[in-house]
Amino acid sequence: MDDETRKLFGDVISRLDAIVTRLDEQDQSHDRLMGKVDRLSVKVDQLSVLARAGEEAMTSLDALSRRVAKLEAAQRGKDQ
Repeated sequence: MDDETRKLFGDVISRLDAIVTRLDEQDQSHDRLMGKVDRLSVKVDQLSVLARAGEEAMTSLDALSRRVAKLEAAQRGKDQ
C-alpha cells in the first residue's frame, strides 16, 4: 500500500471515528431526553389522578348541596 492510499484510509478512519463519536453523543442525548419524557409521563399520570379526584369531589359536593337544599326546604316547611 502506498503512502497516498494509507493517507486516504487514515482520513476515512478519522472521519468514521468522528461519526461514531457523534452518534454516541446523540445516543446519550436521546437517552437523557427519553428519561425526561418518562418523568413527565409519570407527572401527567399523577395530574390525571388528581383531576379525577377533583371531579369526584365536585360531584360529591354538588350532591351534598342538593341534599342540604332539600333539608333546608323541608325545615322551612316545618317552620311555617
